[in-house]
Formats: sequence, C-alpha cells, structure tokens
Amino acid sequence: MLNMKKLAALVMVGGLSTAALAGCAQNKGADQGSEKPAASAEMSKSAEAPKSAEEPQAEGAVAVNARPNECGLQEQSGPEATVGPFDMGLHFFQPTVMVGAEGSTMKMTPYEESQMHLELDTKANAYGTNWGYSVDETPASLPIVYRLTDNNNKVLSEGMMMEMAAIDGSHYGLNLPKGTITAPGDYNLTVTVYPPLNYDIHQDYITGVPAKGWFKPLTVTMPWKITQENLDIIKKNTPADPMQVPEACKQYPVKMYEDKASEEAMKKAEQTAPLPMNMHAMHHGMDMKK
Repeated sequence: MLNMKKLAALVMVGGLSTAALAGCAQNKGADQGSEKPAASAEMSKSAEAPKSAEEPQAEGAVAVNARPNECGLQEQSGPEATVGPFDMGLHFFQPTVMVGAEGSTMKMTPYEESQMHLELDTKANAYGTNWGYSVDETPASLPIVYRLTDNNNKVLSEGMMMEMAAIDGSHYGLNLPKGTITAPGDYNLTVTVYPPLNYDIHQDYITGVPAKGWFKPLTVTMPWKITQENLDIIKKNTPADPMQVPEACKQYPVKMYEDKASEEAMKKAEQTAPLPMNMHAMHHGMDMKK
C-alpha cells in the first residue's frame, strides 16, 4: 500500500524502532523470522510520543494499531503506472477478510477461497487537480475493471476492483481466487479506469475546474513478474484462521481509537430516524415531492 509506506515513517517518529514497524512496504521479500517484536512498552508509547517539529506523527487508530513484522503481514510491491490524472501501484499479500455495508452490490471473494489480496493504490497526481482532486488523494467512486493474463495472453481472472479501506487508508482491490497464479512467471495486469459515477464536477467560471468534462476511459497494461519467493511468502503468511491473533502478537490487540465526543455523536445520529434513500427516484439537489 502506498499509504503504508507513510505509515511506517509516521510510526517511526512515534518511537518505534525499524524492527517494530509493520511489514507493509518495508519488507521486499525478506524473511520475517529475522526480526524480533519490539517491547510492549515501546509500542504503547507510539501514540503518546511528542510530535516532531520536522515530521508528522501517526494519529488515531493508525498509531494505536501499529504492528511489528512478526504479526504476519509482508506486503510485496508489483508494477506501477501513471494514467493521466492518477498514479497507480500494485501491492499484494495474503487474502483478507472483508465486511460490507448492508445493501452493497459488490462482494469480495471469501478468504477461504482466495489465494492473495491485490491492492491497486490509486492516487491523484498534480495533473489530477485539473479535475478538482487534491494531490495524493484516493479518488472516490472510480469503476475500475481489471484483467489478469499470463504470458500466452490466457485470461486468468477478470472483473471489477472494489473500493475499500484498511488500517492505512482507502484503496481499490480484490481477493484473487485460489488457483489463479499457479507458478512463477511473467504476467500482465490490465486495468481500465472509468470516470466516477454520480460524481459531478463544477464547470462555471467562478467555481469550475479547468477540465471541460470528465476524461474518457483510461486503460494501461502493467507487466508483472511473479517469483517463487513471492508465492512462498504469501503461502507462509496465510493462516488457517485469519481472525486469530498470532501467539507472538498477543500483546498487540486490535483497539478502537477512543474519542468520547465523536462516539456519543455517532450513537445519537444512529438512533435518529434516517431520511429514506431511494436511489432510483432521488434527484440530487431537488425536492423529491415535486
């Protein structure tokens, strides 16, 4: 994850040694067993250490849930590409367990049926500000279609990438079904990025963005070389029960970042009768009774 590289740097400022950092993006195929977990006291200080005047510090749940390498994630980096307003980077590791909101129309391949998790970190670049994005923003609501092929152009997997969030932020991705990649070799990941749906851009002189309308579908093919070491690392870090805390990580339970005011505000909002949502009948910005 591109964000996880930043997370690693942020947590380091909070008092963590390099050996205690989460494995994401810091491990490029190295053996996890070569490092030892940081002391519990060192981990607990990460959210409390004074902020550096020169560097930002991890905040909220990101700092509270920092993990050492031994907790079982070794993220590996794949190909990168730029498609106009967006910079994209592929990262992959063991499958993940997902939960969606009620009414979601997209479903992730279940953990037990998955070989690995693919993340296509997509960030707006400076050129993307022409459409109103902020630099390094994860653009919302992009329909992203993918196709994975081998070096003989045989289609191994294809479909839609889902928008999702992990502890280090939002991204697009999927769980790749078991048996998709059976051997090391040269593969190609092709993605098409469509303009976002139900996401308009201002066009008037005073508030409008420079771009005159949305871009056309953007397609790029990224060569992806898979080694046996890549596959072995994924297999090694895929536990039978992904919800079970590894023995070496019992001192690092998952914790909610506490903010009493926000928690009470959420409870009050959840207990208030919601306005009805009918996406087929709703006309944004207009009185539905007319």
